[in-house]
Amino acid sequence: MSRFLKADFILVALLLMLILVTVLMGGRLATTSRSSLSCIVEDDRTGGGSGIRAWADAMGFSTLPMRAPLWEIQQVLPGTGHCVLTAGNRPWSRLGHEFTDDLWQPISQWIRSGNTLVVITSNVDSLPDPIAEAFTAIDGRVAEDESLVPSFEPSKSEWRFSLPQEPERVPTRWGGNLQVKSEGSRLKNIPAEWVIAGSENRCVLAGKALDQGMICLLLDDAAWSNESFDLADNAATLARLLHQQLLPAGVLGFDEYRHGHGRIESFTSLFLSLPGAQSFSLMGLCLGLFWLWGNSRRLSPPDEFHEIERRTSQEYMESVAAMNQRARAAPLVVNSVLNRVQSIRQKRGVRGALDEAEQELLQRARSQIAAAERPVSPQKEIKLVTELLQLREDRYGTGQGS
Repeated sequence: MSRFLKADFILVALLLMLILVTVLMGGRLATTSRSSLSCIVEDDRTGGGSGIRAWADAMGFSTLPMRAPLWEIQQVLPGTGHCVLTAGNRPWSRLGHEFTDDLWQPISQWIRSGNTLVVITSNVDSLPDPIAEAFTAIDGRVAEDESLVPSFEPSKSEWRFSLPQEPERVPTRWGGNLQVKSEGSRLKNIPAEWVIAGSENRCVLAGKALDQGMICLLLDDAAWSNESFDLADNAATLARLLHQQLLPAGVLGFDEYRHGHGRIESFTSLFLSLPGAQSFSLMGLCLGLFWLWGNSRRLSPPDEFHEIERRTSQEYMESVAAMNQRARAAPLVVNSVLNRVQSIRQKRGVRGALDEAEQELLQRARSQIAAAERPVSPQKEIKLVTELLQLREDRYGTGQGS
């Protein structure tokens, strides 16, 4: 095997190993229990919401994956008696828009008209200010005693470095138990009427009435997702909540826009929504970086360089001489063919007069010989010789001796 083939073989082997490692690691990461919180109904991995939608369909609830952002909910789900579930620890807008009061205003109006919004998160810092303030502000409580002000108890876990703890079963207002992670955040110092699961000092699921509607907050990333939905009374708790808040014509919506499967905002989001696009993009980026790194490095011994020598002066003189010799031969060939035609005519004793065209041809041949030109490209002479040979054939034939 040559050095070049060996280098190419090593490069191809490295690329195949990189793709294999990426596929294997991607398969393992897809089933990890520490996936990002998202109730995507089109995702059957841990942390997704496909199980919740299948359960809701089996229970007879109407479901709808919402492709539009939540602040357009009045156009997506008009009327009353609806419930929307949104989950995640990331920004509410995929384009990075700040969740301002202008965006919260149509959502608040939709809730107050008689609908329910269920917010699921395990990171209270990701909550927009209007939602966080809805659960931490009570008129008349702040002035009396600051210790009685509703607030969030921070999570006991550290990101990526904490060991998983035993799950906790929290009693609900309907007599069941909601199984959640014990190290998560909690609401404390809230009114008893807000508590759905937990207690006034350690509430994990709270619901606050806003006029005719309600906003619910679940501080756990597993209870109402594929990870733990079938444990304890998690499904029964959601069923009781939906039976109370949904009207017969109400719809259970999933905030797919926030979950990452919303409407297309750009060509990049369209491309990344294709199956396997993110994995192939990552592999392409790795291969491109590897190519840039290897482009300035040799993967094999350097090639021996042989400089091509230019023509010597002798070769140049020989080529010029050959060109001049070819140019000098042009009138000599015309003279030789003309003499041959005249010799055959005299030898055979032909006395007939030539016509004007033949006389003109012979006269052009004599003029060409007398000029003694030495053309570089003797096209004119070649044509003249061809006509003389045709004249000899027409007049005297091509028999032996001609």
